[in-house]
Amino acid sequence: MAEPRDRQLLNLGIARGLLDRVTADRLYQEALLEDRRVTDLLIDRGVLSRTVVDGLVTNLGRNDVPHTIGDLRVLRQIGRGGMATVYLAQAAGGSDVAIKLMHPTIAAHPDAVSRFLREAKVLASITHPHVIRVHASGRHGDQPYLVLELVSSGDASQLARANGGALDELRATSLIADACAGLAALHAAKLLHRDIKPSNLLITHDGRAKLGDFGLARTQNDSDRLTTTGLTVGTPTYMSPEQAAGERTLDVRSDLYALGATLFALVTGQSPYAGKNPVAIAAKVLSEPFPDPGLIRSSLSPKVCGIIRRATARRAADRYATPAEMEAALRA
Repeated sequence: MAEPRDRQLLNLGIARGLLDRVTADRLYQEALLEDRRVTDLLIDRGVLSRTVVDGLVTNLGRNDVPHTIGDLRVLRQIGRGGMATVYLAQAAGGSDVAIKLMHPTIAAHPDAVSRFLREAKVLASITHPHVIRVHASGRHGDQPYLVLELVSSGDASQLARANGGALDELRATSLIADACAGLAALHAAKLLHRDIKPSNLLITHDGRAKLGDFGLARTQNDSDRLTTTGLTVGTPTYMSPEQAAGERTLDVRSDLYALGATLFALVTGQSPYAGKNPVAIAAKVLSEPFPDPGLIRSSLSPKVCGIIRRATARRAADRYATPAEMEAALRA
């Protein structure tokens, strides 16, 4: 089923010198006749590799800001990640919201789309002061999207950079305690976040933290189909060892590990693991002990070092058992 976007993709391929006009026109007509997507034909006919086609789709998305998504007027792009593009949009009543629109390459996997929309309904049922509100979900063509509460005061990563790279203990532990409270609400709804990191802790105008970026959230009893389709899931430097190993059954202690790793980054100004690529980082998560924050910042209190140490224990059984338990330790 050829669409206007398919013609735009072919034109981009021509502009990049990857296609000639005759081949592009032929493929477009074939897509119309066979009721297929041009992206599939490019790969099936051996015209372009899947990697090149994915690159064209990604670059097309960067330059193709929709005017409307659902009944919302799109104002501009405000963010982009591995799973989705985020837009600032305006509702009919004039209020501003954020829209997270899944990338076409991810949306090409039906299992990923159905899971995303199913769990979006669960997220929309959660109302908590430390969780970004999901107002609605839907589809824009083939791409699912979330309509989210807009938080315009930045995130914990930006806050740390604005303070010289690291936060003081009191500020950092307060933010992570807020995140624990939000995580408890997700846990009560039987959801895992799976991508907690400093940039996914959004800061409100009054300084509270809210858990955001639910592109990878899934129900605790749902198998992780994203990994079976070869898509990258999560940010390796903050992943628990079991998540980095690709284990299919995770629980809330994996998210608590990520919160401990996030606290480490906020108080030391360093990521717990670094490497030349995600695979190299994941290998370190699996093979190397979690770094001691006190060796990086000697002024850290035994309390904070102990909380990080317990939250990031290699064995899940040695970590905090619940978000409430970790929150209590942080607020003590």
